[in-house]
Amino acid sequence: MRPWARGKHGFLLACLLAFATCPHAAPAPPQGGEEALLTIEVNGVRRGEFLVIKKGDNYWLSPADVGRLQVQSGPPAGASHVSLRELGAESIAFDDGELLVRVRFPDALLAPNRVDLTPRGPAVRLSDPATSLILSYRLSNRTLGEDRQTTLLTDTNVRVGPLLLRQENRLDIGAAGKSMARGRTQLIFEQHEASRRWVAGDVVSGAGGYGSAITGAGLLVTKIWNMDPNALRAPRASVQASTALPAEVEVSVDGSPVYRGNVAPGPIDIGNLQSAGGQRNVRVTVTDIAGRRQVIDQPFFFTETALAEGVHDYLYFVGRRSELAADNRWVYREPAAQAVHRYGVTDALTVSAGGEASRDFATVGAGLALRLDRFGLVSLDALGNRDRVTRRARRGWSAQYQFQTPHVAWLAGVRRFDAGFRSFVADSSIFPTTEYRAALVVPWRNLSWGVDWTRATSALETRTMASLRVTSSFSSRSSLSAELRHSSSGGRTINSVGVIWRHYLDGLDWVGGTFDASPGTQAAGFEVGRQLPQSEGFGYRAAVTNINLPAGESRTASLGGTVNLKPFAVDATVIAQSPGGGLSYSELGVSGALVAIDGEVAATRQVGDSFVLAKLGVPQAGVQVSLNNQVQGTTDANGRVILPRVAAYDRQEVSVNDKQLALTYQLDRRALPIAPPLRSGVVVDFNARRLHAIAGRAWLSKASGREAIASRSWTMNGPAGEVTVETDSTGEFYIERAEPGTYVGKLRTESAEVTCRFSVPASDEPVVELANGATCE
Repeated sequence: MRPWARGKHGFLLACLLAFATCPHAAPAPPQGGEEALLTIEVNGVRRGEFLVIKKGDNYWLSPADVGRLQVQSGPPAGASHVSLRELGAESIAFDDGELLVRVRFPDALLAPNRVDLTPRGPAVRLSDPATSLILSYRLSNRTLGEDRQTTLLTDTNVRVGPLLLRQENRLDIGAAGKSMARGRTQLIFEQHEASRRWVAGDVVSGAGGYGSAITGAGLLVTKIWNMDPNALRAPRASVQASTALPAEVEVSVDGSPVYRGNVAPGPIDIGNLQSAGGQRNVRVTVTDIAGRRQVIDQPFFFTETALAEGVHDYLYFVGRRSELAADNRWVYREPAAQAVHRYGVTDALTVSAGGEASRDFATVGAGLALRLDRFGLVSLDALGNRDRVTRRARRGWSAQYQFQTPHVAWLAGVRRFDAGFRSFVADSSIFPTTEYRAALVVPWRNLSWGVDWTRATSALETRTMASLRVTSSFSSRSSLSAELRHSSSGGRTINSVGVIWRHYLDGLDWVGGTFDASPGTQAAGFEVGRQLPQSEGFGYRAAVTNINLPAGESRTASLGGTVNLKPFAVDATVIAQSPGGGLSYSELGVSGALVAIDGEVAATRQVGDSFVLAKLGVPQAGVQVSLNNQVQGTTDANGRVILPRVAAYDRQEVSVNDKQLALTYQLDRRALPIAPPLRSGVVVDFNARRLHAIAGRAWLSKASGREAIASRSWTMNGPAGEVTVETDSTGEFYIERAEPGTYVGKLRTESAEVTCRFSVPASDEPVVELANGATCE
């Protein structure tokens, strides 16, 4: 055989042996077919009009139109046309009267109806980190007996894009002299898309169940989930169903509807349902157009402890452990490292690992959390600890079970550690070797009952603590809570009781009382107060307490109040005791902040997190500006106000009371959503503008005189840009925004194109009547 023949036959043989993988000729439209524009109905749902090629009882579509059918099968690669039968249609019927093609596909070929129940608020993107400054302070003077001390606390935050530099300081001046102490120093970098924060400097770290919580200085990286409120962290419920006909779908949680909508025939994929309260019954009801109804009940255990499949949660720290000394200065101790990392293997299984180490010891551990829809959450952890000084290894483990429904919640746990197990915050002599805990909460009508019991054994003692709590809300204004407490340690038992009552007289003012009794001591108190408003205003609390001790009876009276002013807040507290009389304690303080953003510097009340500079855009004082419908302040003469109590990352709404705005001004929007970064400023400009509205009549000039131009619309250009003139049946028009100046435009009439003009005079009136109207000639 010749070489070329061998190659030719070899290629043909290879194609025959591997026919499925060889390129096929793309389906071509049928010869002699008829092209038509027809409506296609898929399993009872009309998908719109399609340009098809019809031949016999089959129809061909272009590949670009196949997706509109919403079936899972698609056209072959390179096809110029594909028929409905090639896509899997099991029946095709043509209605000549309606120019309608009725097609039925097997249910398995229909594209699923996806219902996403992700709880989403308004679409708010995290505000761009602007360059800003926050310098919060509190200056106070305290008197305790003969001792007097003045203290100045400052917290400086400089934001430059994604970087935040924080510095806290403390100055004390008293009888012992003057001392200056540096507080926390931090350089923070945030990756908002990944919900990740890097911190260099003074931090608070913790290894979760694999260690302890410490203060330290070094480098820390951790997940901060509230950077993105829509981030998928915890498992969410999903339910699958199907329908052969168009249907209505209702989703409810414990009988409360959370979604209702219509779907097309085919599979129904309901996902990302989030709720609270532990185990809930998710019910999906599908009712098709024929009246057939199917109900699917599925329990689901909602919890934030478990992670959704594929989700990571972590904290890593390396540096030195720190302590705050008696003179309020940081003291840096031994090198330290901590880590904890959790990963959602599935929605039901979360695995974790972590530990901590210093030059004296090291601890490592691993564990898992199993989420069971019907039975709750079970978690197990195993730890190993090595003391590098004694060179001894010790082990520990813990187990915990928790279950919750809207009607009951309970928790049971146990921890065991070998004697001498080490940690940063507890040496081997007092670290508990065994600890049991159980808790139960049962709501009943307007009462909530809670029981908590803990028994811990260490090398020094066995301590048992138990409590019974009852909380009641008699109405929206009154609440009462009572607690019975029991503790025993070293052969000594103490039983005590505490009661707290409060009643709101209105939205701000309240009265209340307290009672506490333990062996040898009884204390009863009465108090009145007024809540401090978020804007300017005042709040106070006055209380009288009577204490009976074995040594005698004493009374304490206290009065404290705070006044919120626009640039700062003033607070004062005095406490007097008898017998003895006189003031035993008094304090006077001033707190506030200096903020800078967008080239402006302002004084305001103390900023705890972030702030907003709200601008009307026009100079008007006394207009209320609110955050989430709570008044925060009123504008100054330039139409500006600082909102100092804004939470980072949260979706919030800044709004203005447009009813207080002068009639000469106009707002495009009265509310704007924000989501500020950590300790930063955001500028919210409402862009109000002076109202320059005009009214008049349009006239067409003719040789015989002039006539009104009725029911016409055209555009004209002038100082305000392009404006539209729309006349009514009498020729009158109204334009909402027209700056002073001359406007010119063209209008086509029945006989010719004419030029139209009108002039707007300068005026402070909100609406100007044009004496000559608009003239077209």
